[in-house]
Amino acid sequence: MNMSCKMIAKASKPIFVLSLGLFSLSAFGQQGAATLLEREADQSSENAVYSKARRYHFGVGAAKPLKIGNDYNHYSLLFGAPELYPEVWGEYYFLHFGVDFGFRMKLAYYSDKGRPADNINATKFPYEADLDHDNVDENQDSQLTLVPIETSLSVSYSPFFGRYLVFQAWFGHQFVYVENTMRPKQVSDAGESAQIFLNQGWNRELTSGFALSIDLSWLEPRAAYAMNAYGVSGIFMTPFYERVDGRSTSYGVYDRETFGLMFTFESTVRDE
Repeated sequence: MNMSCKMIAKASKPIFVLSLGLFSLSAFGQQGAATLLEREADQSSENAVYSKARRYHFGVGAAKPLKIGNDYNHYSLLFGAPELYPEVWGEYYFLHFGVDFGFRMKLAYYSDKGRPADNINATKFPYEADLDHDNVDENQDSQLTLVPIETSLSVSYSPFFGRYLVFQAWFGHQFVYVENTMRPKQVSDAGESAQIFLNQGWNRELTSGFALSIDLSWLEPRAAYAMNAYGVSGIFMTPFYERVDGRSTSYGVYDRETFGLMFTFESTVRDE
């Protein structure tokens, strides 16, 4: 009898240990699964809040056209290589479906000095032929000023929740103020010569472009964290490309292909 009890106890010990192990593993697995679900729920909740965010961008930087004008040599002969110029722009994103949709506005100021054209027998405008040096008036100075004002629709997308990289694209209209003046190089004894306006008015243009914003917060995390107190949730370096095509060219043809670099500040307002 004692021998039978000892054998039963000895045989049941591994079964007890195995049952305890399975119970512990089951409990641990349930706890681990619960923790994972909680994290996923927290992440989903955070993403849901973040997807309702309204984002504002403000950028300041510089751009340089690869070329200005049509396919002829008018600008390069009269003004030389295009100049670097400043730009400021702002964006507001209010629709979020994985991709952000919004609109943007931009203001720029471009100025360059050169020589006016002369001795051109044109039957229509704009003049569709290359110029030569005989068509340049070396006795006059010319100054060109362009002030583009842009309004466009824009989209942005970041594949990272932390928005380390943000891809942007836009399409819209520009109204550009054109002022082209001429002044004689030689000043007469009577005083400074008068300025003559060759062109002065507004052109309408179509604009499109794309940009890549690179988060700079990792360079100085403490400074980036401090900027949150002022409503700045991100600081980006934004290289961009933009193309502008004239639609009304009453005051000259100033189509442009431009590369530039912006420093962009992002502010995120999360709707409750």
